[in-house]
Amino acid sequence: MAYTNNAGNMYQDIKITNGASDSEVIDLRGVTFTGFITPAALTGSSVSFLGSLDNTNFYLVRKPDGAEQSVTLNGAGIYKVSPADFLGVTFLKIRSNAAEAAERQLVAISGDYTE
Repeated sequence: MAYTNNAGNMYQDIKITNGASDSEVIDLRGVTFTGFITPAALTGSSVSFLGSLDNTNFYLVRKPDGAEQSVTLNGAGIYKVSPADFLGVTFLKIRSNAAEAAERQLVAISGDYTE
């Protein structure tokens, strides 16, 4: 489910199914990814991101130096990313660095961002 608040932020509920490491697809048409909310019980200790232009072919989102764009997790929280790193990405998945031991609910945060 996607919903918007008064500040223009969009929130999309997504899940990582039991035994999987990739989340459901986050639809970023018209908005830019700015962060995510995680529960305390994630199995993985970090996440990386898979981006797509066509919702079929997904690729690791990388920094200019070729390293994976990733976030180290430290319990439940709101994790922010630099929107500039996700400009032009139309569809996105969040990838845990470990297969999740149970279904996990996350919330993707996006907004109208122009550099």
